[in-house]
Amino acid sequence: MLAEMSSRQLSEWMAFAAVEPFGDDERQAEYRSALVASTIANVNRDPKRKPIETDKFMREPYLDKEEMDPQALAEKAFAMFGMKIPPEPQRHGDAEEEGEG
Repeated sequence: MLAEMSSRQLSEWMAFAAVEPFGDDERQAEYRSALVASTIANVNRDPKRKPIETDKFMREPYLDKEEMDPQALAEKAFAMFGMKIPPEPQRHGDAEEEGEG
């Protein structure tokens, strides 16, 4: 596969993987382990107690510190390639509606 892929394509895939991990990376493995641990803990907990969340079984470096909204994620991905997100084209009726009011 690498013989058929240009250096630019490989770089783009590497940048994409940094923003949106795919495959069997360490964070996914951490989450799967935490999911198994939380399942075992919750099956054996006192029914009167609240279930333990999966993230309580994850080590600190693997926890999501902040949720990134789709727009911010897209801006980050485009910025990796030195690009800006193109503005959304105005629909035909939008300009007229802005003038009213």
